[in-house]
Amino acid sequence: VLVDLFIDQPKALVVPKQPMQFPTEASPQTLQELARVSAHVSDAFMVSEGAKKPAGIWINAPQDLTVKQMHVHVMPDLAPWSKLAKKPELDGARAVDLMADPAARQAMDTVFKRLSEQLVKTLGPSQ
Repeated sequence: VLVDLFIDQPKALVVPKQPMQFPTEASPQTLQELARVSAHVSDAFMVSEGAKKPAGIWINAPQDLTVKQMHVHVMPDLAPWSKLAKKPELDGARAVDLMADPAARQAMDTVFKRLSEQLVKTLGPSQ
């Protein structure tokens, strides 16, 4: 599970360890595990950040691929990073850009830490 730093709001990416570009290349067990982990990430956002409903979960269509590794998007309905970091002057900025601001980075690190802690509670430590 990775945080998507190239978007202006909290979003995670669930990436299988095996290299693959399309879901059709995954075994049924891998697809089931991706679904399970993605659901846990959605739940973790709800518990750790107070999302009111489950996150949107999807895999990009082949024509929309921008990287050559399949990944599942998990995007909760939360305020943009600029609002969570209390930096309204940076509205619309991607997470990677906000990380240059020490106060914004601290606020984002807090979100990452709470999300990680919640995932460890439900999925166990990373392997």
